[in-house]
Amino acid sequence: MKTNLLRIGLRLSLVVIALLCGVHLAWGQENTKVMHKIYTNTYGNVTIDCPSEVEDGGSFAFKIATSTGAYRLGISQAGKNFRDFSWDDSQNANVAKNITGTILINVVEHTEIMIGEERYMLEKCSAMLPPSQTQPTSSSIVLKSVVTAKGKHYSLNGYEGAYNTYANITSITLPNDKFYIFPDAFSIQAGLTEIHAKAIDPKNYHIIEGAFGEKDLSGITLYVPAGSKADYAASAPWNQFKEILEEPLPKKYPVYVVGYGVASTDAPDSIARGQSLTVNITLEPGFKSFEPSVITIPGEEVNKDVVIQVSTYTENVLSGISYSMSTTQENAFCHGFLDAPQKEVTIPEVVTVGSNSYKVEYIVADAFKNQTSLEKLTLEGNTGIARRAFSGCTALKEIHCISPEPINIYYEDAFEGVDKDACVIFVPAGASGAYKATDGWKDFKNIREEGTYSITRTGFEGVAYYGPDLVVDGSRLEARLTPESGYVLGIGDITVTMGGKKLDPMSKEFFYGTFGKDTLTIETVTGDVTITAKARKISGDPFVLGDLTYRITRDAAVEVAGVKEDAYTKGRSYVIPSSLEYEGNNYAVTGIGPKAFSGRIMESITIPSSVEEVGTESFLDAQADEIHIQRSTSPSTVNGSFNILDKNKCRIYVPKGALAAYHTATWDWLGFPYILEEGDKYFDVDFELTGLTVKPFQPEIAISGRSVSFILVPDSGSFLPDSIEVWYPTGLEPCEYDAKTGKVTIATVKGNLTIKAKAIGALLPDKDTDITIGKDSTYTDGSTTGSKFNGVIGNDEELTRVKSLKIDTEDGKVTGITFKSLIVGSGSSTSQSVTIAETSNIEITLDGNNNLGKVLNQGSTRLLLGENTLLDALVENEGVFIDETGLLDAVTGPAGLTIAQRPEKAPRIEIGSSTLLKVEASAEGEANLSYIWEKFDSENNSWKQVKPEVQRTKALSSLRSDVLSTNEDTQLEVSEAGKYRCLVSNTVNAVNSTLTAYSEVSIASSTPDPTVTFSVTLPSVEGAALSPLAGTYSVEAGDSFSFSLTLDTDYDQSTPMVKVGDKLIEPTSDGKYEIKNINSDITISITGIVKNATVGNAEVESNALKIWGSNGVLHIQSAHVSTAYLVTFGGQLYKAITLPVGETMITIPQGSYIIRIENQSYKIRF
Repeated sequence: MKTNLLRIGLRLSLVVIALLCGVHLAWGQENTKVMHKIYTNTYGNVTIDCPSEVEDGGSFAFKIATSTGAYRLGISQAGKNFRDFSWDDSQNANVAKNITGTILINVVEHTEIMIGEERYMLEKCSAMLPPSQTQPTSSSIVLKSVVTAKGKHYSLNGYEGAYNTYANITSITLPNDKFYIFPDAFSIQAGLTEIHAKAIDPKNYHIIEGAFGEKDLSGITLYVPAGSKADYAASAPWNQFKEILEEPLPKKYPVYVVGYGVASTDAPDSIARGQSLTVNITLEPGFKSFEPSVITIPGEEVNKDVVIQVSTYTENVLSGISYSMSTTQENAFCHGFLDAPQKEVTIPEVVTVGSNSYKVEYIVADAFKNQTSLEKLTLEGNTGIARRAFSGCTALKEIHCISPEPINIYYEDAFEGVDKDACVIFVPAGASGAYKATDGWKDFKNIREEGTYSITRTGFEGVAYYGPDLVVDGSRLEARLTPESGYVLGIGDITVTMGGKKLDPMSKEFFYGTFGKDTLTIETVTGDVTITAKARKISGDPFVLGDLTYRITRDAAVEVAGVKEDAYTKGRSYVIPSSLEYEGNNYAVTGIGPKAFSGRIMESITIPSSVEEVGTESFLDAQADEIHIQRSTSPSTVNGSFNILDKNKCRIYVPKGALAAYHTATWDWLGFPYILEEGDKYFDVDFELTGLTVKPFQPEIAISGRSVSFILVPDSGSFLPDSIEVWYPTGLEPCEYDAKTGKVTIATVKGNLTIKAKAIGALLPDKDTDITIGKDSTYTDGSTTGSKFNGVIGNDEELTRVKSLKIDTEDGKVTGITFKSLIVGSGSSTSQSVTIAETSNIEITLDGNNNLGKVLNQGSTRLLLGENTLLDALVENEGVFIDETGLLDAVTGPAGLTIAQRPEKAPRIEIGSSTLLKVEASAEGEANLSYIWEKFDSENNSWKQVKPEVQRTKALSSLRSDVLSTNEDTQLEVSEAGKYRCLVSNTVNAVNSTLTAYSEVSIASSTPDPTVTFSVTLPSVEGAALSPLAGTYSVEAGDSFSFSLTLDTDYDQSTPMVKVGDKLIEPTSDGKYEIKNINSDITISITGIVKNATVGNAEVESNALKIWGSNGVLHIQSAHVSTAYLVTFGGQLYKAITLPVGETMITIPQGSYIIRIENQSYKIRF
């Protein structure tokens, strides 16, 4: 018999009271993991066959075997009752589903015993009255709270309706102790006329909803103890009984001692009502109890059956920690250190002793009190924490809670004395909010999700921080460190430590400005991060000295702010001094400021060793042939510091011996291909390549005495050459070349270089050429022997003609060849054009229009369909020939074959109907025909046979000149849409010819597909006329919508900004705005149209904004950060520029422009 634990005894045991000091039970849920452990706990002769773990969200089967065949089964998941399991006949096992936490299976074997006519199931120290009782001979049933068998007492805590269906039962007596009446216990009980409730207090009966069902209780007499009628009449459901009668109290009550592991007691069999009682209890060896060995029951409590419950446990020490294991439940309780104290403690969710496992339910009061050596605590399950459990643990630094549901802390003194400001609580991902809102945990100031590190700021001056306070282990940190107005911040002003180690920006351990303006980045966070940032105060406006302008950044230091306007000429060279004197003070030049040389075109610039830092976009869009850096170690840079227009044409010169430092330095230097030491000589590099490109770029120079390397990449469809040539003026020079990867390395450059290489591409022969294809993709023509090609003959641009084509691959391996618009011979089928030798095994893919003339196949050939394929050929087959293109109707030769009728190419059928696909084929002479019908499986991209092969044989002596297939052979009834084909083959001796017929069946829809449309909303705007007019328009899915916009006279200097969402729509050449491929409702926004402002041709000033042009350079001076849009008079957006505080310079072609800044438009010509 199998009885699931559907109801649990709700009596609060004395052991729980002793452990928790009156705390209510609370259960948590184990952290969801990829795999969940499965534990077992058994009593009796029980075996459980189950896996040791199960995948999250999965299921598992388990089998239970007992000697009696009867047991109680209970399953908990993450400490909570688990009900999602059932019996599966196909597996002959229970199956548990939807697993999301640790599983504990508890099986207690039942022993069956008869007491009179009643059959009980016994386990440990409890009993149950199962529903499957035989009909009693007596009409009266007396329910008990305790039964006795073989000298032992077993408690019953409820009645589930074992006699509910027997109509001969007229009277039922309920015990006087606490007792549960479960649903449907008396819902039928047709003959019931009286109930005797023996409990003085009706609250002793816990009646679960539905216990009496819909039964009418008004006709049943309720008998209650003397003096308790009023209490019963005032409480439900007893108040539904119309007749309540009292009966006298008993003079004596039986005495029972119930407990697993109780060896003996001196309890009497009964005791007089109101008489006190003292009982001595002796436990079996190995058992312990929190109750005293002598128990006294005062006389005022002896007004019912005396049931003394003794809760016992066994004690075990695991990893130096003491646990008590309940003998009646699968629970354990943690009592703290038994051996020497430890620095790190893990309280597992489940502990195992022998073959049994127990959920750790609670950490008892005072368990680890005053354990000053304890530094780290890990709680693997939702284990309750009783009072003072960790009080006085002053060294506790971190607590790891694995449960996503906050662990229950029952008293605020559980962590009394722990430094809640310093101690870090680690919780699962997504659980920090719940812990921060939960009593007991919310007192801790540092609760973070497991696998995260803190971001701490210290020593910030003149800098605002915008970034996270926590970051996940192994992830990327991005935070903005924005200097306040009047301050400048460089990478040299920032100190970063991670995990206690100082990070070096020169070794790319952190970046500032590399991945965004003002952005500090750590690629991989592996520890707690501390950031210190001290910005430098900008002193005064820039001042001019020589050709350059400077700005004081700190005491005795300046940075280059820009180029003096009247000193700038295109192609000029600049030399930055290492120090300067200004107004009687000496300053070191330590930096180059943001955008200082932005847009400048220069021949060279020299940067002294005193420059420690180059700012954001200092050389943005600049052009320079040479940059001379006199510093032996790289100055600090940010992303865009040296973002010049073409780094491949710029040469960086560094001091002698400093080359290695720059090759391993910060981000920007890695983008320059030419980094030379001062005095280095270089040579020109030329490439003569066919079908190849060079990666990462094509070098134009190579430095004398050094190596140079690059990678050759073939064009699409081509292959790398087997060899290349490297030429010096003196002749051919050997080099290192990897034909698999394309990497070329020239060890030592000694002069000007020329690299010659030709990719292995398509074969494009002359039209009067005889071509022979050999093995390993080689070919022979009139001029070359054994040359290679990529397996393609011809191209997509034009027809390719050859005189004749022979394929002789010799080795019998399958060789793929593609014909692209190939004409062989004259195209006539009377003279031999293509020959496929006996030893060849080829697959020919046909692209475009191919005219092969007369084809003789002596080997094994398969024709495959390419793109836009047409074919004109007469095939004579003496080997194996398979045409899968469906373009040939006949093959001649010993196994000649003709398809006389093909199925309809694209039939349409109604839903529920079918069509017949039919092929008619014939063959002359001896023939062995076969027909195989297949359907294309789009999911697996393959053809699958849908009808058994049909074969027909015609002997040579047949009177008929040909053999014609029958309807049975050629028909296929089709009721499903899809692609179908029939392979028709003729085999005579070793010769086989196969032709293919195709058909694609579709289902005709009874109703046409609905037209899907979307709305396009065009707004009305002041200062412009729209065509069509403003309004909402309906557009079919995938279509486009266009409109034109004409500015009014007073608004014609505006630059319209047309957007859909965040996407800017630019006008076409005819001035229209077009939104293509519309697949959702859209609303068009039009901004930037304002009345014309007063402008000048050379210079514009507005408030703190100043705009002027000079020598091809546009200057914009702004008092605050904004964005400028440069638009041509034709309406095209030329460029969008982010304007910092101060002057911005950009090189643009001279002409007339509309400049749009902060809803104002300015027209300027220069």
